[in-house]
Amino acid sequence: MEQIPDDISPLMVDYLPRLDAVNLSRTCRKLRSQLSFTTTRRRILTGFIKDDRDDERHYGFQIPVTSQVAVHSILVSMSWKDQGWGNLKGMVLLVAEDKTRSYDRSGRKGLDGGRVIRTSDIAPHTLENLSFSFRPRQHESYHLWYIVGGGGGHSLRLSNVSIQSL
Repeated sequence: MEQIPDDISPLMVDYLPRLDAVNLSRTCRKLRSQLSFTTTRRRILTGFIKDDRDDERHYGFQIPVTSQVAVHSILVSMSWKDQGWGNLKGMVLLVAEDKTRSYDRSGRKGLDGGRVIRTSDIAPHTLENLSFSFRPRQHESYHLWYIVGGGGGHSLRLSNVSIQSL
């Protein structure tokens, strides 16, 4: 077989991680035109500071995912840190929720049935970059939850939160 049929290339890409899909599209003009990836980077939040004094998961904000066009994957990136001293406890979670049901995001019921897609490492004392990617599903919405940490003086700081869709 000399060429991959036109209708097979998009199906192959569905099985590839983000970087591999982009690299495949760059191998030749024919694949570039068949796959036609575009990336859009958008800042969704400039600053987010929380100082809840418990070890509970709290709702942060929704990660916007376009439904007008097919999206291969979403890259969420940000700068983050904790209070800068003491114990390291803060973390973030990316949670998927079914669009057809309602959720209690008050924190008293935890994630209320949401599906955890990604869990970060523990937040550092100094400002560092954090990024994670995921493959969105048509029937789901995506949300960032956070844990600050119990005891006194703990905080979690996120800045320059942006998404890039492929």
